[in-house]
Amino acid sequence: MPSRSCALILTALLFLSTIPTVYAAATVSLNAMPMTQEADPGTTAEYTIMVNNDGENDITVSLSASNGPECTGYSSTVEQPQGAISPGDSVDVMLYVNLTAQPAESCDTTVNAVANEVGAVTDPTPGNADVTVTTTAGEGSGGSTWGVEISTQHPEEKTWNGNEDEVSWPVIVKNTGQFNESIDLNWENPGTSGCSSHGSSWDIMIEPDQVTLDSGDEEIVIFSISGLSDDDDDMDARNTCYLIDARVTNAGLGADEENTTDELDLELEIPEVKECSFTSSSVSVSAEPFGQTTASFTVKN
Repeated sequence: MPSRSCALILTALLFLSTIPTVYAAATVSLNAMPMTQEADPGTTAEYTIMVNNDGENDITVSLSASNGPECTGYSSTVEQPQGAISPGDSVDVMLYVNLTAQPAESCDTTVNAVANEVGAVTDPTPGNADVTVTTTAGEGSGGSTWGVEISTQHPEEKTWNGNEDEVSWPVIVKNTGQFNESIDLNWENPGTSGCSSHGSSWDIMIEPDQVTLDSGDEEIVIFSISGLSDDDDDMDARNTCYLIDARVTNAGLGADEENTTDELDLELEIPEVKECSFTSSSVSVSAEPFGQTTASFTVKN
């Protein structure tokens, strides 16, 4: 081969080697089914989000959901795709849009996807996509899918009488949702203004502290404070406060916390005790045989 031809071939190869290789970035697209839906206040609208890998390499995808500024009374949660998605494949996840008891007329919820290639990454540029669905509030009041309410028919504020070892409240736990619910009950002694800590020797409990109820059913549990004794150093005058918390533990993903929890505030006052004594050697009475007489004295504390 002539030297001139060799030189031309070498020059061409050198030129080609300087041209950057073009790779396809992560490519993702989203679809929703349905695109619009009506749901009654207090319920949850569910959408299927299809996550599609339109690129040439495996990708992982992270999803987020956001509501428009008009969405008063709406909240949204979206599931995350698990693992990598192969080229040409798709994965279905769920989007949950929760409506409170008094939501706005409608709400646009946008799901955004950020995709990244996995394995031998040829282009680190992430891919992006989004899809928007519209939820409209219906005219019904279908009731919450999940819900719990707690209350008591006793006075929420009680005063220790100085004699009883125990003070208690019957607490009514009601399933206000549409499905069978497991409900956990807990208490805390919040250090709010005007409230003191409970006595360290007191025994405080909720019995039982977990209930299982069908829709519309209710059960009474007992919140009790025992170990109250006038001889105890823990019985200094004070006002103690208790927050009873009920929480649905088997609510589905996307359930609105506003409906799946409830709280009840109770107070127990330990009053100041002042003692007084009376001693007298001047009180005397007389009575005829088979007669009757009375004597009295007054002690003021």
